[in-house]
Amino acid sequence: MVFLFWFQNIVPNHRKNYRKKNLMSRMNIHLFMIVSRTMTKFISNKVHVIDMKERLEKSIKNSLRGKFVHLDPLKALEGLSADTARRIPEKSKFSCWHFLYHIVFWQDLMLGALRKESVNWPENNESSWPTAELLKKDADWDALVEKFENGLAEADGMTESIDSMEDLPAWPKVPPFAAYLILIQHNSYHIGELIATRQALGFWPPPDYKATF
Repeated sequence: MVFLFWFQNIVPNHRKNYRKKNLMSRMNIHLFMIVSRTMTKFISNKVHVIDMKERLEKSIKNSLRGKFVHLDPLKALEGLSADTARRIPEKSKFSCWHFLYHIVFWQDLMLGALRKESVNWPENNESSWPTAELLKKDADWDALVEKFENGLAEADGMTESIDSMEDLPAWPKVPPFAAYLILIQHNSYHIGELIATRQALGFWPPPDYKATF
């Protein structure tokens, strides 16, 4: 009788508990595998995003200095004095001083936007070019070169926001990455004009210049 009771009651319950535990164990293993795959994918994507951001930052930093494209913008200014910087080639309206003033004018505004500050964008392009009066003081040329150099350094130091897709408050429909592209392209375009002006005046190449190609 005892054996019969054990066989009819204890054994089925034991088997039932065993099946239940086995099912729970398999469910836990399955859940663990799902979580593990999800975490692995998440970490992989996270690493990929971080890697892309680092690559973008490096590309922007290189482009600010003209790496792989043209001469370093600061190198393009070497050997220029206030006197040579204000000279204008025949059949031209602009000197090297004109071009650098124009570059710095817009660079300052774009840096302000990247700082997420309020920016008073000019209504036209005329105010971005210096008047004859602004080209008279030699010390102003040195100050302008220093301001340009400091602006490049600041731009280089703000690239951590490069992956933000939010528009800059002072620049509608322009996120940080697009602002950097505009700044770099604008600088490069006018640095090219500045170099062409130096060549036309016979003030090229700068000291210790080595052609890349």
